[in-house]
This record gives sequence, C-alpha cells and structure tokens, in this order.
Amino acid sequence: MNPSQDKVQTKPARAAWTRFVPLLVMLAVLALLAVGLLTQTDDAKSVLEGRPAPALSGVTLEGKNFDAVLLRGKPMVINFWASWCDPCREEAPLFKELAQKYSSQVNIVGVLHTETSYARARAFAQEFGYTFPSIQNDDRKLSFDYGVTAPPETFFVDASGMVVKRWIGPVRPEVMRENLERLGVKL
Repeated sequence: MNPSQDKVQTKPARAAWTRFVPLLVMLAVLALLAVGLLTQTDDAKSVLEGRPAPALSGVTLEGKNFDAVLLRGKPMVINFWASWCDPCREEAPLFKELAQKYSSQVNIVGVLHTETSYARARAFAQEFGYTFPSIQNDDRKLSFDYGVTAPPETFFVDASGMVVKRWIGPVRPEVMRENLERLGVKL
C-alpha cells in the first residue's frame, strides 16, 4: 500500500437533503413576508381611537387661520393628503361628494402631508372641487400628532372631539358610509 494513501481523510457523508436547507429557509421567509403583505389591512387601529383628537389648527391653503375647536359639536372627517399622491386623487371625488351632500351634518378638513408645492395643492383642490379647508403643515407637526406616516390617511372624529376611527389609504365608499353612520350622520 502506498503511504500517501494512508493519510487521506474522508469527510463523513452528509445527508443529501441538507444541501437544500438554505433554500428551504429562504422560501419560508418569503412565504411569511407574502402572508404579511397579502393580509395587510387598511383598517389599522390607531392609539388615538377612543381618545380626544389632537388640536387641529393652522393656516389654510387660502391663507386663512383655522382652528377646529370652533367646529366642535359636529362630527369631523380629517383627511391627510398631498397633491403628488395618486391614492389621494383616487379618493378625492368621494371627499367632494361628502362636502356637497353632508356638510350640514359633518365638517370636512384636509391637512397637507409632505406637500411639495402649495400651488399644486391649490390646483388639486380646485380640480376636485374641494370646498372644505385644507391646512398647511410645513413642520409636519399635525402629521406627527396624528401619527400619520404617508397620505392618504383619514380620521373620523365624533361631535365631542373623540377619534372614532383611523383609515390608512384611500377611503372607499363603503368605508366612508360605515364610518359616517358611526358618527351619526344621516345618509
């Protein structure tokens, strides 16, 4: 026997399936991500729900001072939006309709979130026939106070000033209807 052959060490045999472990782990992680994304809901509970709405005041797009305290006694729908936001365009006709049909029963207030141009925001409001005030939010304090991360987000506030519901993403007609009924609006 050749002496060099005596010193050759052989590795213990690995089970064939072990080479698939990294692939299986990666597939499991991707499956968990997919489940999380596919079951995501716009119906995200806010820590504000059931609590008084944060103060809402500032300067409107028209340059007028605004304070929501003056609107107490009537429910309010607060919509955080931006002119560059495609989902905001999607829901804009619904807010126009809400203002036209139900302004005697509910106050609608827009709040600009990360707006890049007030001229474009005014054009957006004019294009969609917004007749309700939209508050400038340069320092994003209002966004911070309400916990808004990206537009659109909408808050439904009852007549006593309590947040009843937060909706993330564009409001669909059935969501608007359900939450207006919660606020006591007669549809």
